[in-house]
Amino acid sequence: ALARWIDPLMGFLSPADFIPTLENTRLIYKLDLYVLEQVLEKMKLQMDIGLFVVPHSVNLSRTDFETCDIVEEIRRRVDAAGIDRHLLTIEITESTVGSDFEFMRSQILRFKELGFDVWMDDFGSGYSSLDVLQSIKFNLIKFDMRFMQQFDDSDSTKIILTEMMKMASSLGVDTICEGVETEEQVKFLNEIGCSKLQGYYFGKPIPREKVFERYEKGQQIGFEDPSQSGYYEKLGSINLYDLSVIAQDDDALHNTFNTLPMAVMEIKDDQMRVTRYNKSYRSFCMRLFGVDLVSRFPDFMPIPEDSRTGFMKAVESCRDNANRTLVDDTLPDGSVVHSFVIKVASNPVTGAVAVAIVVLSVTDPEGGSRLSDKS
Repeated sequence: ALARWIDPLMGFLSPADFIPTLENTRLIYKLDLYVLEQVLEKMKLQMDIGLFVVPHSVNLSRTDFETCDIVEEIRRRVDAAGIDRHLLTIEITESTVGSDFEFMRSQILRFKELGFDVWMDDFGSGYSSLDVLQSIKFNLIKFDMRFMQQFDDSDSTKIILTEMMKMASSLGVDTICEGVETEEQVKFLNEIGCSKLQGYYFGKPIPREKVFERYEKGQQIGFEDPSQSGYYEKLGSINLYDLSVIAQDDDALHNTFNTLPMAVMEIKDDQMRVTRYNKSYRSFCMRLFGVDLVSRFPDFMPIPEDSRTGFMKAVESCRDNANRTLVDDTLPDGSVVHSFVIKVASNPVTGAVAVAIVVLSVTDPEGGSRLSDKS
């Protein structure tokens, strides 16, 4: 939930124009609680008109905790509105935590014990991020938008983001990147396992009235069915450059970094689609099959009879029996593709099952490897 000030004389004012003044005068708590009340009204309206209600997040300032018992003020309003506490997320900046570490840790713990998720906002904008993550268990870390602003400057940003996503995954912490504006950024963040994306690529902030107006016109992208959220979060958290996905149990992904061809496929009845893949997998498909599987199966489509090979049978077996499967599939030219397939998650609503596929190697008819030129 974002605050914007529309002044009758000065026009549109960004938060940078008024938030510092409210913080310096210790009045910011009034705005933050007002934003909370507006969010709760919006959520109740969603319920009334039959729309899915998904978690909403609100930002808190350091002075909120100094001027009042902000934890109790929020709990009281949420409970009075009849909204489940898990539907309200608290966002606290890294700098806010560092200003009085022990006190802030105790307040974050209070929120979590009451059933609220707590996110660290603007991760990477300061100097104490890793120390904070070591001491406080956040539900999610939000990467500062400067990473996207510097996305095209050099490969350093991509390398840093990739490694930090791996770290967050290993810690069992969800991730979101803000400031996403281009398709290239979306593809990259999907590949490295960023769970959620936020930015103008999807839409600019608009008043809630405009949100419902777009629904009436059929223009809104939709609110996710909460019963499917866990399924999609698990799919979104897979790092397509991390082979350790095939070694995991139900825990966080682990350590090994590489770029073997890897993809996520969904199977539903006798239909399939490829939802995510890395560049290596795309190159692998183009080189061996002359087709981009994502372009061929962007939505659920019947599994072609010529695809019902040993590999596809292994995928279906993995779907049905939750097996981890090593499979060797012989292609028409006599080469053999060596793959590993593991079940990732089941969609409780649609019945679709997602599997992760890793191509380990390809052996040509003479016995030589054809997967030495990994992208």
